[in-house]
Amino acid sequence: MEKRIDTKVVFLTAMSRQEYHDYRDWKLPDDQNGEDIGYLVEDSKAGYKNDSRHDGHISWWPKDKADQTYTRSEGLSFGQALEALEIGEKVSREGWNGVGLWLELQRPDEHSKMTLPYIYINYPPNAKTTPGAKCPWFASQTDMLAKDWLVVE
Repeated sequence: MEKRIDTKVVFLTAMSRQEYHDYRDWKLPDDQNGEDIGYLVEDSKAGYKNDSRHDGHISWWPKDKADQTYTRSEGLSFGQALEALEIGEKVSREGWNGVGLWLELQRPDEHSKMTLPYIYINYPPNAKTTPGAKCPWFASQTDMLAKDWLVVE
């Protein structure tokens, strides 16, 4: 047996099983409980859409299954933040004293002088120092041990 890990970002909207069936304009099967608590789960990187109101594939998941499968996008460890960077997300720390700072992963391309991927920090346009700058970034021990990382838009 082979063990695999899947990392992706999904969007969850709380709704009962009945609300999901109503949203999809479907009849709830007689053998299902419409009061089951859960989520509409949207996977925008699934590669296909199954509802014109969404950018990705949607489905309904029971709350306990979704809570076990998907990690919240805040209160992350540094390792979880790195996983988010690897799949193209932007991350930040709640504990940073610089408001609006975030990290991104840069992968080398045909225009790069760098040959390996690296992480850079972004400064917002209204930053007091270096507004709009993108600088290579190195994690401190405090950053690596923090549990206040979050995925940002």
